[in-house]
Amino acid sequence: MAAFRLRHKSSYIVWVLTIVICALFLLKIALSQGSSSVSDFFKRGQDLLPQFERLFPDQAPTLCAPVKDEDLGPATPGVKYGRPVRQRSHVMYTSVPKCGSRSLIWVMWNINGARNNSDIKDFDYRLDDSTIEKEKGFLDSLLQGASRPTFLHGHQRFINYEKDEGPVYITILREPISRFVSWYYFMRHGDADMNDTKALQDQLGSNSTVLNETIDDCFKNKRESCVIDYYLAMNVMVFCGYHQDCSRDRGFALSEAKKNLERYMVVGIMEEYEDTVRVLEKLMPSIFGGGAKMYQRIQAESASISKTKFKIAPSSATLEVMKASMKEDIEFYDFAKQRFHDLKQTLKIGTTRDC
Repeated sequence: MAAFRLRHKSSYIVWVLTIVICALFLLKIALSQGSSSVSDFFKRGQDLLPQFERLFPDQAPTLCAPVKDEDLGPATPGVKYGRPVRQRSHVMYTSVPKCGSRSLIWVMWNINGARNNSDIKDFDYRLDDSTIEKEKGFLDSLLQGASRPTFLHGHQRFINYEKDEGPVYITILREPISRFVSWYYFMRHGDADMNDTKALQDQLGSNSTVLNETIDDCFKNKRESCVIDYYLAMNVMVFCGYHQDCSRDRGFALSEAKKNLERYMVVGIMEEYEDTVRVLEKLMPSIFGGGAKMYQRIQAESASISKTKFKIAPSSATLEVMKASMKEDIEFYDFAKQRFHDLKQTLKIGTTRDC
């Protein structure tokens, strides 16, 4: 019993000393960077956090333990969905517009600031029609010579690497009508983070819409933004890839999208964002370890600054038109959502206090 008390006391002393050292470390940085008051010091706490975590990496713990092989069924040849990635690999995040991509990117920047465990690269919009050869060559050029795992993110369609030499694919989807409404007004009014509305509007082209129209007006007047497949079937097009029929034949695009979803490690759901990050953390801790805790820290600020400035909900009549016009995207979203729910159940997400 005496030995136990001694060990307990020693542990207590270690914790106290750790806290004191951390406080002195943060205070030293704050004073060296010109904090003029105690309130300034605490205000800078969030900015100083990554520096603290570099010295004490265990203070940014993974909430979700890596998945065990025995928790999963046997692997199916060609299916990567829901399978853990043990090795340190490149990751390609094929972000669909207005599906919360910036939140995950900010999580990754914060993880990397604390752990310095990967490179992060982005690239310009590449969702327009192209060829598989051209886009694969572009992606390979970004990864060429990489000395450590790279987290790539950008608006690009899926590219099927016939062998396993390609990056690990992930993405997040959002309920299609909600996504479209958010995209429609974002491209015309921006948000707190991206407020260069002229640059956004220029992407629409001169014939796309009248900028001050509501979404009801857009569908009523049959503007380009509200009638062509490129905008109304965005999800299936992104997952289908760069085959010429992906943007011409919605039936083909939907069929290929469902097949290609199985080649992603995970397709998360924006409406279940925290669970999405937890799944990523369990399946690939070498890159996403600490992500769930980091997302909890930045969630409120992220939601605030990426919220579209101006948005009017569509009328019930317009909603019915949208449902009919976007039926393939809606079907695919429901398919992906059910797949994600099955994966959460397999991984036991939500069964513990933290994960």
